[in-house]
Amino acid sequence: MKRLAKTAIYTPLQSLFNTFLFAVPCLIGIGAILRVFTQEPLLVGLSPPNTYQFTLLILFAICSTILPYGALNFVNPKEISPTTEGTILLLDPVLHNVWAIVFFQQYVTLLQYLGIFLILSSAALSVAYSSKNKN
Repeated sequence: MKRLAKTAIYTPLQSLFNTFLFAVPCLIGIGAILRVFTQEPLLVGLSPPNTYQFTLLILFAICSTILPYGALNFVNPKEISPTTEGTILLLDPVLHNVWAIVFFQQYVTLLQYLGIFLILSSAALSVAYSSKNKN
């Protein structure tokens, strides 16, 4: 006899919010575990941000995470190819670095530039390969 299970159907925004609800306790738990091994305030200090920092953090979260992943959740698989979607997802770390430079005036290391170069070159190769296969 086959068991009938009720499946919950979530909208994309509910899934995004549920991810946030899961991530916050994990962050607090990891901070508590790290506190056992180190007292470095940059790693374990959860000090509340001031208004300026909070505004930058919200803008960073909206521009780098909520908008791109929220938009991808609403994409119909028939409208966009998996290659294009993968390329968009590959650009996520690049955009994180760009927004960190623009919003936080973060210094970008040579290793980060190398990572950006590798991501952009793999995205370019992927697009070139997919356009070659279409012809």
